[in-house]
Amino acid sequence: MDSGKEQNYWPGFVDALSNVVLTLVFVLVIFVFALAMASSNVAQRMEKIADQEKTQEDAKAAMTQKIQELVKNNAGTGISMEDLKNQVDETDIIKKLVDQNNNLTQNLARAAEQIQLLHNTLGKSNEQDINVTSDGTELIIMFGDNGISISGETSKKIATYLQNLGKAMGTKPYRLTVEAPDNPRTASISMSREMTLGRNLNVRNVLLANKVPPGNIKLRNVAPQVYGNGYNWVRIRAEE
Repeated sequence: MDSGKEQNYWPGFVDALSNVVLTLVFVLVIFVFALAMASSNVAQRMEKIADQEKTQEDAKAAMTQKIQELVKNNAGTGISMEDLKNQVDETDIIKKLVDQNNNLTQNLARAAEQIQLLHNTLGKSNEQDINVTSDGTELIIMFGDNGISISGETSKKIATYLQNLGKAMGTKPYRLTVEAPDNPRTASISMSREMTLGRNLNVRNVLLANKVPPGNIKLRNVAPQVYGNGYNWVRIRAEE
C-alpha cells in the first residue's frame, strides 16, 4: 500500500450528512402533519364550545326578555325582577323534581310488573309426581321447574300417605319433617330460597288440613341434592 497518498473522507461525510438531513426532514414532516391534525381537532372543539356558549347566551337572553315582559305586565303589583327570577328558578327546580318523581314511579311500576310475573311463574305447577318409600315412612313430591303450588291430586295422595302412616305407626308418637333443597340452577340464591320456602309452606298447609298438629311439623331447607332429574322436590319424612 502506498503510504504517500492521503485517504479522502469527504464522500463518507457527505453520505452521513445526507442521511441526517433526510431523517430530520422526515421527522419534521411527521411533526407538521401531527400538528395540523391536532390544530384541526382543537378548532372543532372550539367551534362546539362556541356553539354551546351561544346557545346558553340565547337562552339567557330569552329568559331575561321573558322576565322583563312579566315585570312590565305586573308593574303595578310591586313584584321586582329579582322576585320573578327567584320564582323562575323555583319553578325549574319543581319541574325537575316532578320529572324525577315520574321516572321513579315508572321504574317502580315496571319492577312491580316483573315481581308479579315472577310470582305468577313460580305459582304454576302442573307437573307433579309422588313417590313413597317401601316402608311407607317417606313421601317425595316432584315439582315442575318453577312450581310451588300443590295440585288437588297431590293433596289426595298426601292424605292417603298420612292414613297409611297412621296405621303403620299405631299409637307410637311421631313427627313429620318437610324438607326441600336449594336449587343451584336458579338465577339467584334468593329465588331458590323463595321456591323452597313456598313449597314447604304449601305442603305444611296440606298436612294441617289433614289434622296434623302444627307442633308435629318441622320445615327444613337442605343443601342441594339431586333426586330424579333435578332439585325440584320436597320430602315428607316420619320420625319417631
